[in-house]
Amino acid sequence: MPVIVLGMTILLAQLFPLVFTLLPRLLIKDLFPGYPNLVVVVLLIVKFLFPLLITIIFVQKSKLKSRLPNKIPGKTEALIGLIMWAIFWLASIFGAKVAGSLGIFVVGSVAAYIMPLANVFLLIGIVKVLLAALPRMQKNP
Repeated sequence: MPVIVLGMTILLAQLFPLVFTLLPRLLIKDLFPGYPNLVVVVLLIVKFLFPLLITIIFVQKSKLKSRLPNKIPGKTEALIGLIMWAIFWLASIFGAKVAGSLGIFVVGSVAAYIMPLANVFLLIGIVKVLLAALPRMQKNP
């Protein structure tokens, strides 16, 4: 179930990017001068904190775990998408160490081709999960 929650969180964060409206990059760079790795980590936390909370509330309120079969369909696709995202984040953090921001440029150039594919994998996996969820049986009054 953590794979599904993280996948939903990433998709929700892609649909509603809060990081650029709440906390501009210039403000973060001023708060942490000389720590480019910390800037990337703070951006990741701010970008994914609210979508994570919304996803957890959705999964809890809808009782999604109890409505899914034992072998969750779409989990493999979501996991592939999450692995691609994790590689991108790690490359971004280590690319920030390169002087002159050349590392971030290279990571961004490669990510322009790979990250849409990761989003497609996540979307396919999450849609399969939501389609496999059984309807809730409501008790008659």
